[in-house]
Amino acid sequence: MSSKATTNGRSGRKRHVFVLHDASSLRPRYDLFPEAHVTVLADPANHDTYTSPPEGTLLSLVYPRAHLDDVAALAREVHDERPIDRIFGLSEECQYTLAYLRDELGIPGPGRTTIAQYRNKILMKRTLQAAGVAVPRFAAVRTDEPDTSVLDTVGYPTIVKPVDQTSGSDIYRAQAQEDVLEILERYAEIGYEWADVEELVSAPMFHADFLLVDGRFAVFALGRYSDDTIWETMGNSHSIQVPPTDAEFRAAKTFALKALLALPLRTVCGHLELFSTERGWVFCETSARLGGGRIQECLAESWGVDLPTLMALAYGGGPTPVRRPRWREGSAYAFLYSATRGTVTALDEDAIDAPFPVVRPVFHTWLGASVERGTPLLSVLLAGESYAAIHDWLEEWRGDDAAWRVSVSIDACKDHGMDDWLRLGGGRAPADPLAVSLGQP
Repeated sequence: MSSKATTNGRSGRKRHVFVLHDASSLRPRYDLFPEAHVTVLADPANHDTYTSPPEGTLLSLVYPRAHLDDVAALAREVHDERPIDRIFGLSEECQYTLAYLRDELGIPGPGRTTIAQYRNKILMKRTLQAAGVAVPRFAAVRTDEPDTSVLDTVGYPTIVKPVDQTSGSDIYRAQAQEDVLEILERYAEIGYEWADVEELVSAPMFHADFLLVDGRFAVFALGRYSDDTIWETMGNSHSIQVPPTDAEFRAAKTFALKALLALPLRTVCGHLELFSTERGWVFCETSARLGGGRIQECLAESWGVDLPTLMALAYGGGPTPVRRPRWREGSAYAFLYSATRGTVTALDEDAIDAPFPVVRPVFHTWLGASVERGTPLLSVLLAGESYAAIHDWLEEWRGDDAAWRVSVSIDACKDHGMDDWLRLGGGRAPADPLAVSLGQP
């Protein structure tokens, strides 16, 4: 076994499930796997974020998401000692690596070409467009030799995204062609071969969090992001769970199912984003992994559903309980972002005030930390009240967040830099060497 890992467990003839537990905010119950030996690979700092299997194996690797070559080497060693029957991970970053291992080792589950449909934004939208699902106008553009003629088909302002990235990494808003060319130069420096240049859709954005089993929803929840379009302003954000009695919920569920059935997997757990426009629902993107932020906590509050555990069971080949959850109560999460570049000088949880019985604050920064404009500073979970009450409070908060601002004090830099003008998400994520090549558009 690699010197970078420690093991603890025993061998057996049971079905063997290998899990890359690489998301500290998700807490699956790996002890619920029946008749299976579960090997969990996780950062030692995250060992308290899941329930261990009673007869499993624990592997430790510091920050595995950033060391996927070591993850693959460990998985091969484990497979040699005890053949792996199923392998999966929780984050977006590991999906190509694990798909490659399935292809290489003959492990059941989606391979690289299938996973590409859930990671490559161009392939994804081409497939959906061919199936009659509404998508924004878009164009695939090479970063080294960009074809500027295709940019006119998208229009301005436009959104520029890496083809295979996640969590808002290196997403920009461009006002004109010269902005796009500047962004493409940055992409080429990072190692991105292609960019997705997409129509800016000025409409409310929603997210659907789901478990699809044999082509039917076992779990479907709809959240609405902040009312104004996320592309127009770089302000604070929130997401509120939409009650199933709402007309938007029913319409979004129908649209989401059509979109997901255009893609190859019939059993998949994921996070889908969509716009509600005057011309109807428009697809943004989807994934084959759970949504981040504090979405899973909202699902537990509003629906009583433990989606990380259900995903683990579905992806690990275990029986997936298909009990359609019932709506319980309203919930939302809200994020406070830095309005400037600077250094964090104070944190004060007592500055947060909301008229709800459940307010669980989490600081996403620390004293002395350097932050950029748009860096997450603080999030809270709101629950226990009606959808309308939480919605009204969130709207008031977005209009005047002075009380939240004093909860995190920042000594601001005077020079904000060009990135603050263009970038919308986090920056400079490395290109995935195992990503499926887009080829010719």
